[in-house]
Amino acid sequence: MTWRERALCQAVPEMPWENDGKPTVEQLRVCLACPVLRDCAGFAESAACKVGDDAGVLAASNPTDRQAIREGRRSWEDVWARARRRVEVHDELVGRRVVRWMLVEAGRMADRVVSA
Repeated sequence: MTWRERALCQAVPEMPWENDGKPTVEQLRVCLACPVLRDCAGFAESAACKVGDDAGVLAASNPTDRQAIREGRRSWEDVWARARRRVEVHDELVGRRVVRWMLVEAGRMADRVVSA
């Protein structure tokens, strides 16, 4: 089995991996959990990828990240640390929203109990 066949992105083909913008949080989650992340990064740095197969999300990076890596302005570790932080911040914000929603709902339930 090749590294591409073991890649987690193969399990979610409906996810738009060919976008050239910033990877989504969902894409970052898949990439960061992937057992072949380093193999994918190696492919992203390969000559084949430089020639024209550089679109989309590869190894939790976008084409701008990969260009910066090739130019020595960034490392894969930097890209992955930034990706992990973006996922963490997203999860913190979602967690706060859930807690806030739960508090609002608890307040509504309490109001119903008091008014009943």
